[in-house]
Amino acid sequence: MATEWHQALQSQLDDFIEKLKDRFQRQSISIVESLGFVPGAGAFVSIGSRSDAEELFLSEVVIILCRNQLETYEASLAGEFSQACFVSAESKTADIEKKLVSGVHGPKECIFVEVQ
Repeated sequence: MATEWHQALQSQLDDFIEKLKDRFQRQSISIVESLGFVPGAGAFVSIGSRSDAEELFLSEVVIILCRNQLETYEASLAGEFSQACFVSAESKTADIEKKLVSGVHGPKECIFVEVQ
């Protein structure tokens, strides 16, 4: 599965990120921090500029650091997010022959790291 959820302690985060970089060494990687996340579902990521959007959507692998846990989507929508998108998984599509393709409109893999 191309979408993964992991947990890491703040003190172990740098080592964990280095292991992920080694794992995906031949692919373009972006590391972004979420504004908030709903455990197991996805995370809100800020898009403040065109370069932020390009980093998020043109990378092959996105590692999203999740620190601010939210109870529900509705609770997160009550916040003041000026420009944000909700990332729940890599994009997928299938044709009439049921051939599944991942990473159609963005990264091929999303890795969510819940930082404790």
